[in-house]
Amino acid sequence: MSSKVFALSLAAAVLAVASAPARAILPIQYWQASSGARVYFVENHDLPMLDVSVEFPAGAGYDQPAKSGVASMTQRLLKSGAEGMSEDDVSRRLADIGAQLAGRFDADRAGLSVRTLSSDAERRRAIDILARSLRAPSFPGEVLEREKVRLVGALKEADTKPDTIVSRTFYRLAYREHPYALRSTGEVKSVESITREDLLGFHRRHYAGRYAVVALIGDAHEALHGLAGEAARHGHRCDVCRRGRALARAGAARSVGTLVRALPHGRAGARRAGTGNGRTGARGETERG
Repeated sequence: MSSKVFALSLAAAVLAVASAPARAILPIQYWQASSGARVYFVENHDLPMLDVSVEFPAGAGYDQPAKSGVASMTQRLLKSGAEGMSEDDVSRRLADIGAQLAGRFDADRAGLSVRTLSSDAERRRAIDILARSLRAPSFPGEVLEREKVRLVGALKEADTKPDTIVSRTFYRLAYREHPYALRSTGEVKSVESITREDLLGFHRRHYAGRYAVVALIGDAHEALHGLAGEAARHGHRCDVCRRGRALARAGAARSVGTLVRALPHGRAGARRAGTGNGRTGARGETERG
């Protein structure tokens, strides 16, 4: 009898947990910058680090059929130099402060992110590199030609593999005239025809401040380390906690302000080739470097 009572009690407990309402684990702060950029901030001080991501509606779905691959190449070359910085300069400056610059590209969105120490000097330098790379990438001709040769070779090799042939056939049948039917990296002929002017034009149209979505996660204000001890001494008194949240928000806002002010205004009405809003979520890929 006791075993039945235990089983029933256990079942009741499981049902109670399962029926409890789901709650967000991370408190996400949100605001909109004056430029129109949307900002999301998750505060965390476990490590003295800050992750900043900036994305735009500039994925493969915005390619033109005759120039498929321009969106991908634009994003790929954002890290190849900007405003007097060469590709090597960017790598060296990131190494000097222990920061990492990464790229994100899929059918809908494209952008860059940086992971940096949250100390003031390192954070400022990392965000400056990120801002300059997004604001005025140089798209060096020699780097473009190098990447075109590399990509054309990879495409020719991929076209001999059964899984690539099946995948391309599926997307053509599924999406037909929609831009999602295009190969995100482009075709051999379209890649060979890409020019630096194509990249500059795509960047000008799609990488604008009002389209940006900025996400910050981590330690946004070094003054909070002192406040953590103060809060512990005062038993996490509400006014101390509120001051901490205000400082974190202010630190995040300053970092965002630096980024957003650096972004070009762009042109209104960035749209997908041959379609309106389109669907989301097809063929995502993340680039690390």
